[in-house]
Amino acid sequence: MFDMNKPEGFDCPGCAWPDPKHSASFDICENGAKAIAWEVTDKQVNASFFAENTVQSLLTWGDPSLRLRGVSPSL
Repeated sequence: MFDMNKPEGFDCPGCAWPDPKHSASFDICENGAKAIAWEVTDKQVNASFFAENTVQSLLTWGDPSLRLRGVSPSL
């Protein structure tokens, strides 16, 4: 996260902050912290998860419920 929103780093996936010439050591928003935490999770679902849960039923789950199980909400 220390490289987020830095000139030589990467852009925050949770906001649209510009890359400043000089930045604080920790320029990050709450949404960016959540996005990075979700991306680096080691949680993964396997085929049995989708055998037990149809895509149609997963559409009724909220993003947090999906992410806690390791499913990206961009199904």
